[in-house]
Amino acid sequence: MKTVLALAVLFVAFQQPGTTQTAEFTRVYPLKSPGLVAPVVVSKSQPVYTDEAMRAKVEGTLVLDVTIGSDGHVRDALVTKPLDAGLDEAAVAAMSAWTFTPATLEGRPVATRVTIDFAFRLH
Repeated sequence: MKTVLALAVLFVAFQQPGTTQTAEFTRVYPLKSPGLVAPVVVSKSQPVYTDEAMRAKVEGTLVLDVTIGSDGHVRDALVTKPLDAGLDEAAVAAMSAWTFTPATLEGRPVATRVTIDFAFRLH
């Protein structure tokens, strides 16, 4: 009974004010962790080349730092090399639709962090 009570208190203690969600206590493994089998893309969508970016003739490579959860879904995507002109938002939106076979460590699915490059080129 003491163990259950302690876990309940810990659960409530980490709730953020004004929300009903709690902090997630999931370890995120670097892609180069020993023994880690990398995640594999199952489905993906390409970002939309925005009208603003086309008018401004913006080209280049946008880089995202992405956390893939142990369920294979994207948890967060941080733009580490932006292009602006709406392309950053388009890439993050596209990335949120991707799904993966999650990374595994010792045969069990784990969260991991990967870098994804999106090349924007006008033809």
